[in-house]
Amino acid sequence: CLAAQRKGMVIKMKEFEKELDFVYDEIEDAEKYARAALELKATDPETAQLYARLSQEEMNHMTLLHQDVARRIEKYKRDTGHQPSEAMQAIYDYTHRRSIAAAEKVADLQKMYR
Repeated sequence: CLAAQRKGMVIKMKEFEKELDFVYDEIEDAEKYARAALELKATDPETAQLYARLSQEEMNHMTLLHQDVARRIEKYKRDTGHQPSEAMQAIYDYTHRRSIAAAEKVADLQKMYR
């Protein structure tokens, strides 16, 4: 029974890590679009505007995914009555800090476009 619980936890941990990676992927894509919008702003404003909108949409995706991660953590706490494991918390803390820094960079690029 304990082995089955551990196996379930490994699967949940992998899903958790995967979703955190998705959060960062959205930020990276938002940065690519923001940079492309800046590059084309003077020479192709219509495409630049498209890229600026896509950058915003990617950040919206990031927000939705981050909200889901937070929901899953809260669900885990409710279902188990425990805080996440140290490993899970360490992964979250690291990826959250990395995502915040990257999202701030994207926000700066998006401001430069406006």
